[in-house]
Amino acid sequence: MKLFNLVIDPGHGGTDTGATTGDLHEKDINLDLGLKLRHMVEKFGLPWDVYMTRVDDMTITQSKRGAYSKSVNADLVLSIHVNSFTDPDTNGAMVFHWPDNEFGKEVADSISLAIPKTLRRMSNQGRVERSREATKELWPRVRYVLSKHQAATILVETGFITSSWDRSALLNKAVQTQLICAMLIGVGRTWEIVDTAKRRIEQ
Repeated sequence: MKLFNLVIDPGHGGTDTGATTGDLHEKDINLDLGLKLRHMVEKFGLPWDVYMTRVDDMTITQSKRGAYSKSVNADLVLSIHVNSFTDPDTNGAMVFHWPDNEFGKEVADSISLAIPKTLRRMSNQGRVERSREATKELWPRVRYVLSKHQAATILVETGFITSSWDRSALLNKAVQTQLICAMLIGVGRTWEIVDTAKRRIEQ
């Protein structure tokens, strides 16, 4: 019996391309990673029911995404995006959750710690400062995505499409697999917490 509902939310889609560089669109990367994540859950036979806000190149509003996750009684929403910034040297994956939410923090930290080294932010001071600037600029959009779901929601910005380093990494199948495994670790931690809570309620 599956007691955990996971909603995979590939950001953007259809007429909403998301961030774009040349012929590369964020919406396509998001969907590709989302479908591969679902496939991996099914391949490993994990005890989760998996739902997706979109499975093709369709336009869907954030409100409809939120309504969908509510309709399937999601335990966790994993929203997948790709970042962009004015400075092409800014790079690296980012994982967001609601501030002061310990549950979200634990899940987000689990994902962050498992992010492949190729997509971790560079550590020199100049790049750290630029990452802080990018985070400050990005937060209003992140908050908007998180606010549409009643369930616990984690937003994974898998890298910067404006960074040649990140673009190369995100198009590399081996790195994609490592990134998906990082998300699975985070989802697995959520499942452990939810499953433990449900078992205690049943006792």
